[in-house]
Order: sequence, then structure tokens, then C-alpha cells
Amino acid sequence: RFDGGIQGVELGRVRREPVGVGQVVRIDRRGLVAGRSGARGVLAGHLAPGIVPRPQRELSARLLASKPATGERQHVFEELRSELAAHETAEERCFYVPLFEHDKSVDLSRHAIAEHHEMDEMVEDLEQLDPHSAEWQACCQKLCHKIEHHLDEEEQKFFPQAGEVLSDEQKRQLA
Repeated sequence: RFDGGIQGVELGRVRREPVGVGQVVRIDRRGLVAGRSGARGVLAGHLAPGIVPRPQRELSARLLASKPATGERQHVFEELRSELAAHETAEERCFYVPLFEHDKSVDLSRHAIAEHHEMDEMVEDLEQLDPHSAEWQACCQKLCHKIEHHLDEEEQKFFPQAGEVLSDEQKRQLA
């Protein structure tokens, strides 16, 4: 079992659903949850830029470029949905918790969690719409824009502030 901030994790086992307490996910050598950009790898991306991939960007672009009449759209959407769930769950459970202990980072932490909720609602809206419709495409564009905005905000505001308030030990554990 891995004991680096996420309880109940075994190396080599994978779940594609969001990480729950006691569930099992794979943590790779870079600290990525299920091969994805979980919270442990997220701060490392700020501390050592370029090391941690941000697959949400690539998946968003692929989704926007997908054609309505193909199975690719549904496949990419499912992959993005899974990626977003893993990303937000890991961040909310492992990264934001220590940041709530500092007055300086409470507002940004709340804002980031609110954006996760907005993206969840957009994903739910997309699940209810016909993927061939113009309405689906418009909603998809809003989601992808929100993802880009959220990632930019994390990289430009949130991670630098986290670097200021977290102890060296907390940063080491997250990286």
C-alpha cells in the first residue's frame, strides 16, 4: 500500500472511476493517480514545470475536433470525463485540505472547488444532450473553455500561492 497522502492505495491496480476513500488506484513513479494528473503530481508541475502532463488540454482539443457522426466523440468525451473526475477528486482530497489551513489560500481553494463543481455540471449537461446537436457542441465549447481557464488559473495563481504557504515537507510530499 502507498502511504504518501492518499490512504488505501496499491501500486499497480487501476480504477477509472473517481477515487473514493478506501478505493484502489495506481500511482506511478511520478506520483500521478491512475497515470493521470492527480494532486500529488499537480504541485510537482509547479515546482518542476513541464514534468507533469496536463492531459485535460489535449483531450479538450480532441473533443472539440471530433466529428459528431463518429464513435471517437463519445470515446474522447468518456476519457475526458474520467480524467476530470480523477483530477478534481485527487486535488480536493490531497491538495486543498492542507491549503484550507492557511488564510491566504482559503479563497483560491474555494474558488477552485467551485470551478470543479461547474465543470461537473457541464459534463452532466453534455451527458443529457444529443452529441450530434449544435447545443452539445456549444456546451462542449463552454466546458473546454472552462477547463483551459481552470488549468491556467491553477498554474498562474494557485500553485504559486500554494508554494508560499505550504511547508517544505508538505511540498516534498505533494511533489
